[in-house]
Amino acid sequence: DFGDGFASAMHVQTTDLYMLGGGKLSRLSRDEEGRYAEVQSFELESDERGLLAVGGQVCVVAQRGGRVSVYDAESLEQLQEPASLNGDPRVVSASPDGRYVGVLTHNQQLLLWNAADGGRLDWSPSLTDKVNAISFDEDGHLLVSDGRLAAIRYDIEQQTATQRWAEQPSWAYAFYDNFVYPAWSVLPKPAQLT
Repeated sequence: DFGDGFASAMHVQTTDLYMLGGGKLSRLSRDEEGRYAEVQSFELESDERGLLAVGGQVCVVAQRGGRVSVYDAESLEQLQEPASLNGDPRVVSASPDGRYVGVLTHNQQLLLWNAADGGRLDWSPSLTDKVNAISFDEDGHLLVSDGRLAAIRYDIEQQTATQRWAEQPSWAYAFYDNFVYPAWSVLPKPAQLT
């Protein structure tokens, strides 16, 4: 039983499912009939809810409170001591080869790790806009989306942006940014009127 809140991820190469919930990390594999069954599990030190991603030989768990742990994708052995974030995770992603791991927090902090040696990368793209999502493409490049109409592709080794896709925002975004949000920011909320 994974409790009320759980997270799941699928390994794209092995099709194994990974489940996180109730303080437990599990790996499920398909049997001959195509049904999934638990083949490995690991009791975590914390039962906080979290997110997970899997790629290559690593499974990454980022839990509420900012705890990030990296596990072997097959044995679920913990590969490194947990790292700490300044904030709760919003998105967790691992490159398909498992070389890089990215965690985006709710306070817009983007942290990258080299999963092979466990070292946190000194580089992170400079984020000038709000970021809603991160991911990795099949070549291990980092993809960052602002949640509106733009995405940027970064080469982590070269530490540069290699491609940008963007469209002009419609009048609705400009209206929201210039009128709705400023009015919402200064007007009292219903909960404040009691």
